[in-house]
Amino acid sequence: MKFLDQNKAIKIIFVLSFSLLAAFIVTLYFQDLFMANTIISPKQGSNYISIDARGIPYVNYKEGISGMDIEVQRNPVTTVHTAMDFYEEYKNSGNTTAKQYFINNVDWLVDNSISNGNYSLLEYSFDFPKYNLQSPWRSAMANGEALMPLLRAHELTGDIKYLDTATKFLNAFYVDVRDGGITYKDSPTEWWYEEYATDDNNSQVSRVLNGMLFALLGIYDYYNYTGSDDAKYVFVNGVNSVIKNLAKYDNNGYSYYDVLFTPALKYHQIHIDLLNKLYDITKQEIFQTYSKKWALYESTNSVWDDINKRHLVWNFSIMTAISIFLVLTASKLRTKSEM
Repeated sequence: MKFLDQNKAIKIIFVLSFSLLAAFIVTLYFQDLFMANTIISPKQGSNYISIDARGIPYVNYKEGISGMDIEVQRNPVTTVHTAMDFYEEYKNSGNTTAKQYFINNVDWLVDNSISNGNYSLLEYSFDFPKYNLQSPWRSAMANGEALMPLLRAHELTGDIKYLDTATKFLNAFYVDVRDGGITYKDSPTEWWYEEYATDDNNSQVSRVLNGMLFALLGIYDYYNYTGSDDAKYVFVNGVNSVIKNLAKYDNNGYSYYDVLFTPALKYHQIHIDLLNKLYDITKQEIFQTYSKKWALYESTNSVWDDINKRHLVWNFSIMTAISIFLVLTASKLRTKSEM
């Protein structure tokens, strides 16, 4: 009877020790990976990006991250970022391979655009459970950011297909989400450009802030390159919408990622940087006001971030010590039970 009690004790101790370690590792893992599956992609060289023979990226979203199971996919925004990385490398070094990879990525954007008459969209071919999106869905962030490499490809090569594709991407901003587009026309002069756009009524309306801001910068890039009145109109309407809605993303000095009150986390600093860029372009004081307010939160909490990191290490040390103690205790009990 005593032998059976010891065996039970051994099993319980082993389960507890490994559960402690597993719980801590999972917590630590998901703390860093929360929202790692959003449209903003990791930079080249991360564990999530692989480059094919033509220099075009795949994103490995990995099973189980933030409740997603979409595995390896193409991502238009990742392709845009990769194109721009190769473009900068070529401009800085003259590397002809980087130039060809840049063109290959821009060609992918052209070839994978979905034409709808006078406008085109970049679509995503996988479900996105976070906002209950079913494939295919589209993104104003993708359409807006894609303008930048397309215009640089046109400048570099003189090929009109790049400018034509960019113009059709710009035209998509005139099309309402409910009509298959990427825009919420809240008023005649206030348009919100949706990062996660679908006309499926079962999806959540997210109005992600960084996606909107990135789209605006891409639109401005098109205006700056072409002088297009259409681009200016789309840009101004978007700016008006951000001005009206920006307060919704403020949580006592910390920013929200979307209108669903998702914490910005790593996007908090991105929000600050993007607002500063918009202020430089528009001189609208509200952008500087919130960038300074959110930057102040970032700086005053940096000390607490360091404390939290030390706290995390301390917790890890304690939990590891407890686990080792439990394992050693279990080993001693097993030895006694076998005697």
